[in-house]
Amino acid sequence: MNRRERRPEIHRLGPDSKRLVSGHWNKTLKIWDVKSGYELQTLRGHKESVTSAAFSRDGKMLVTGSADDKMKIWNAATGKELRTIDPENEYDVNAVAFSPDGKRVVSGDGENNVKLWDANTGKEVELFEGHEATVTSVAFTPRWQTHRLWQHGHVTAIAFSPDGQRVVSGSKGVVRIWSTPK
Repeated sequence: MNRRERRPEIHRLGPDSKRLVSGHWNKTLKIWDVKSGYELQTLRGHKESVTSAAFSRDGKMLVTGSADDKMKIWNAATGKELRTIDPENEYDVNAVAFSPDGKRVVSGDGENNVKLWDANTGKEVELFEGHEATVTSVAFTPRWQTHRLWQHGHVTAIAFSPDGQRVVSGSKGVVRIWSTPK
């Protein structure tokens, strides 16, 4: 990475550990070759800084969230934008993740919500309300476990059960268990 560039806002390692994506304040994403350190491609499309990114489990797709209040799904090999998902709110998309099968995306936003999306259509599948603080961390997990991130004294977290039927989320010391639609 060029040392003169402003520090990236986020970094995510690809599932094969061969590629790294970095999201930047200048509205771009960069995909890097981990071994050589060379930039493979720059992706442009967000209108504000990129705040979150995640590869699909097979590494073929990339989902990103931005301060422009939108998510984008990209072809990770070509850098082509496949879809824009517009949550139709005025809050940053702070966190994103693909489901293990790549069919759904989960997002956390500044409106204190966790949302489940159909990755193929971009339509909202489920809204999980109830947090009293911004959601800054989301994850699908292969085991019943929780990922936590401390932010301004609050713990915000989300985890999915291995079968994808339940979601556990937490903020400000409150843990909630949700059932996902079938």
